[in-house]
Amino acid sequence: MTSLLNLRRLLHPDALALALVAGAGATLVGCGEEPPPPPPVVRAPPPDPGPPPPPPVTPIEQLMAQLGIDPRVRLPEAQAPSTDAERIAVLRFCDAFVRGKDADARRMMSLPDQLQLDAIVASGDFAKTIGGVTRVDVRTGKSPDGDECMLAVFHVGMDFQPQLWLMDVKGEDANFESLPTPPDIMNRLSGADWIAAWFKVNKDELARAEEPDELIVIPQTDFSEKADLTEGSGDGPGFTPGGPGPGAPGVPGRRMPGAPVAPPRGPLGR
Repeated sequence: MTSLLNLRRLLHPDALALALVAGAGATLVGCGEEPPPPPPVVRAPPPDPGPPPPPPVTPIEQLMAQLGIDPRVRLPEAQAPSTDAERIAVLRFCDAFVRGKDADARRMMSLPDQLQLDAIVASGDFAKTIGGVTRVDVRTGKSPDGDECMLAVFHVGMDFQPQLWLMDVKGEDANFESLPTPPDIMNRLSGADWIAAWFKVNKDELARAEEPDELIVIPQTDFSEKADLTEGSGDGPGFTPGGPGPGAPGVPGRRMPGAPVAPPRGPLGR
């Protein structure tokens, strides 16, 4: 009975029309073009993180304890290099000096400085000077060309022995090259950046050395004006009118007009 009712419903005209419409719609969708795909999702690029932060450095106090640096070496944190390799090189180089270990210091020097050190050691001046060092104040910075520098001021008794070095540190390899020391440099350093002041003093000294010792002024004579020669004047070449010269009255060697002729000089003309 239930099957008959379902069949009658299916054969009902309205139900049949609905079924035909639904089938036609399905046919049209299946045979038509596919709907367009959704637009791609545009993702914004991530923001630029910028340069990486500098690697952390070990505090100077900790490095001095780890390396056993002599406490006479004074390197303030604010004046220390920005990498551990440079910090270690500076501390070891200055430690070798204050302890009198010339061989250790020599290995970190440029060749010309090695030769200078050898001569000082041989003369005995190195041991004599280093024996009186009470402390060494150290600071680092850059030259006008951007090179890394280290300034060491040795306290020897009541005196100061300053020295500025260019330093080149690559890993565990370090090289220090001394720069010229101007006279009385300690009284000529000023400001917060002593390394920049040192280079300025050196520049001024070089400019002064190029100046001449004495400015010599040579008097100049103007020969551009020529003599105004008049025909029949009896004046010779080179005579300037109005000035003394050959033919001028009262000039020795010429007779004034109307004057008696002088007798010839000699044994017969006395």
